[in-house]
Formats: sequence, C-alpha cells, structure tokens
Amino acid sequence: MLHVLICNDNPNQGGIIKAALHQISRKLQINVQVEWVRSLEQLDDYLAKYGDLVELMVIESVIQGVDGINIASRLSERMPAAKFLFISQYAEHVFQSFKVKHDGYLLFPIDEKVLEIVLKRIYADLAASKSKYVVLTRSGLISRICLDDIYYLESNLHTVRIHTRQGTQDFHEKLVSIQPMLDYRFLPCHKSFIVNLSFVTAMKTTHFILDTGVVIPISSRRYKESKESYDAYISQFHHELPSK
Repeated sequence: MLHVLICNDNPNQGGIIKAALHQISRKLQINVQVEWVRSLEQLDDYLAKYGDLVELMVIESVIQGVDGINIASRLSERMPAAKFLFISQYAEHVFQSFKVKHDGYLLFPIDEKVLEIVLKRIYADLAASKSKYVVLTRSGLISRICLDDIYYLESNLHTVRIHTRQGTQDFHEKLVSIQPMLDYRFLPCHKSFIVNLSFVTAMKTTHFILDTGVVIPISSRRYKESKESYDAYISQFHHELPSK
C-alpha cells in the first residue's frame, strides 16, 4: 500500500491530481491510498494523526498564499522517510524547489506520462527502503522508525524504549518481537538491550560506548557473542578493534 497525501487548496487541481494518481496506480498495479487536504489547518490535523503513514506528499508550491516549498522543507525534517513531489501551476518556483529534497516538480496541466514515470520511480524507491524501518503501533497510531536513526533499544518490563537521533519512543512490545525487523547492525548484547553497532566507538569487557557517550551494558553470558559480532562488523570497514 502506497500512502499518498495531496496538499492543494485549489478544488479543481486537487481533484485532477487525485484522479490521475488513481488511474496511474491502477495501470501500474500499485495499491494506493490517496488523501487530500485543502488547507494548512487540515494538513496539520492530518499529520498529527497519520503523519507516520504518509509515504508520498504531493504538494503545491503555494498554499493559501504561503510558500509550499518552505512547508515541504520543514516537513522533510519531521518526515525523513517520506517522498515529496511538487505539482504546481507556478513555473517560476521550480528553481526555489531545489532547496528541499524532492522527487520532481511537475506543472499544470499534468502530463500523465511524466507523472507515471515519476510515480513508478518513487514506488520502486519506497519498496526498496521498506525493510529499513521498524513499523510499530502506539496509542492506535502507526510509527515508522528508520533503522539508521536508532542508537539502541531498551526493555523494561513490558515496554521497549527506542532511542533515536530524534529522541525516544516507548512501545508496549517485547525486544524479541522487534528484533526480526532489525538488520545485521543490531546486536542483542544484554537481555534488556539491543545496540546499533554503527554508533559504537569502543567495546570494553562489560559495556559498549556509543559516539554519544552513552554506555550500553554487555552481559557476561553474551560477551563472547558480542565480541565476535563487533569484530566481524568493524572488519567490514577495515578498522582496528578499539583496545579494551
């Protein structure tokens, strides 16, 4: 399922975009859900509830007189996993759009052949990156957390706290249920901790040290496995093992 959010305050253009996306997705056999917000207030409300679900945002370069490119720039920091596509009636804003990472700047009237090419590329990129995220539910809402952003996971009773570049998030889960979503970088060095080895700067007998200065414990039972995994990981990058 590709989750698309259109942000366009023009009732005619928004409807045309939505219809075109549905038509092209059927042709490409892509299962798509398209939502459309017509104001900045609706945008804020939607993202507050479903922001973690949005994979592609189709946005106008001007919305209710406000610079849509600046809006996209702010949202890209909040939603680093999402793709952004500008479909606009303003050709003069195309160069300004380069200040935000995006996947295209198309003009009205829509060239559906070009839109099809862009949508196909975006879908392929998203499909390739889906395995790079942990997808969990919290308070009835779905959260997608990029593996590259996770420092470590910490378990306390029936709660797992995920520590990321953006802060921490708590989930009513167990480490064993989340571990299959992780990749080779993540090491269960303790019954209550899984560490992302890409952030480790040193390994001691009893703990790892992250580049943030945080200390992650290593249980004595898992020391041998942890050392072997750490040695194997850093050998990929031809680094020397930090001395203990």
